[in-house]
Amino acid sequence: MRPQFLAHGLSSNALILWVSAFLLAGGNLSFFAHVLKDYPLTTGNAPALFSLLWVFGAATALLLALVCFRYTTKPVLIGILLLSALAACFMDSYGIVINSEMLQNAAQTNLAEAGDLLTFKLLSYFVVLGVLPAIGIANIPLRWRGWRGWRAEAAARAKLLGALALALVGTVLVFGSFYASFARENSSAVGSVAVGSD
Repeated sequence: MRPQFLAHGLSSNALILWVSAFLLAGGNLSFFAHVLKDYPLTTGNAPALFSLLWVFGAATALLLALVCFRYTTKPVLIGILLLSALAACFMDSYGIVINSEMLQNAAQTNLAEAGDLLTFKLLSYFVVLGVLPAIGIANIPLRWRGWRGWRAEAAARAKLLGALALALVGTVLVFGSFYASFARENSSAVGSVAVGSD
């Protein structure tokens, strides 16, 4: 039985925000554990660290909002969830942050090497963080304004993109010294966020 708030469906913007929050919570544990080693959660660091959560969540939502359009919304979100689940397993298992070099190595992996990576833990991550949320998304009705309402849909998406971009820029400006330090000390991690935000 569907929860009451889903009875009339979700807008694509709302679904994107929900998925972004899920990816932030479930797919980035290793990344944030790595961050906490360099920036312990103290009274002085707490505001900047919480802003980092916001920045990564908002950046994820911004990227998804740029690639999810009417009929592609669910397929794109489902694909991202499945890939993010695999990435989260490898990061949590090996304490690493996935970057472009690692993705290149993965693309060159042969079948024998790939077989060694298939474990019960990987299957568990894939099902819990990927398959089950994907099934949920597939069954959530999306609320559209119809063909004549495409302008309203476009306006709503533009407002979301604008709000996210403004919030990102504002947050980085407010905590400028923290992000400058973070970028210097985590150059391999910045821009090597795992599928779904890390």
